[in-house]
Amino acid sequence: MLSLTKLTTLLVATSLLSTTVTAAPCVLTNTLGDHAVLQRDRPATIWGFADPGVTVSTTFNDNKYQATTDNNSTWRIVLPATPASMTAYSFSFSCSSGEQLSLSDILFGDVHIW
Repeated sequence: MLSLTKLTTLLVATSLLSTTVTAAPCVLTNTLGDHAVLQRDRPATIWGFADPGVTVSTTFNDNKYQATTDNNSTWRIVLPATPASMTAYSFSFSCSSGEQLSLSDILFGDVHIW
């Protein structure tokens, strides 16, 4: 018969061995999506979540922007102030963890919150 100490050790070891570590997916915040309007003439922050240390990059107006996920699992890319646009932008984001993210039909204009 197993002693209580050996049984406890066996249970702890079994639970540790059966625990799998899963990586958090690289995602955009759910407050941003396709067909959005970002405030014109002010820097625009696009953000999301991933495991700490994941690098996220995008290109906007021929310039590359990059961010690294912090210890709170948040990444932020700040785009420069952009004038109002009637032409929609599309963004592709590459995560060093392998995911590809996108935003499409993004305009710059006046944003009013009611």
